[in-house]
Amino acid sequence: MRPRDNAKLDKIKSHAISSIVKEGFDQFSIQKLAKACSISVGTIYIYFKDKESLISTIAQEVSDAYYQAMLKNFSPDMDL
Repeated sequence: MRPRDNAKLDKIKSHAISSIVKEGFDQFSIQKLAKACSISVGTIYIYFKDKESLISTIAQEVSDAYYQAMLKNFSPDMDL
C-alpha cells in the first residue's frame, strides 16, 4: 500500500472547494474533480469513501478552523 501524499490530498480538497463554490453541490462530481486535479478517479477514492465523505471532511475542517479562529485570544475573564 502506498503512503498518502499530503500535497495531493490538499490539492483534492482545494479543487473540491473551488468546484463547489463555482458550480454548487448539484454539479459537483468526483469525475470532474479528478479531471481538475489531473489525477484518476481511483486516486480520490484512496483518500475518501465517497463524495459525501469528501464534503463532510472538508466541512469539518473548515468548521474547526472557524471555531479555533473565533476562540483565539479568548479568555473567560474578558469583559463582554
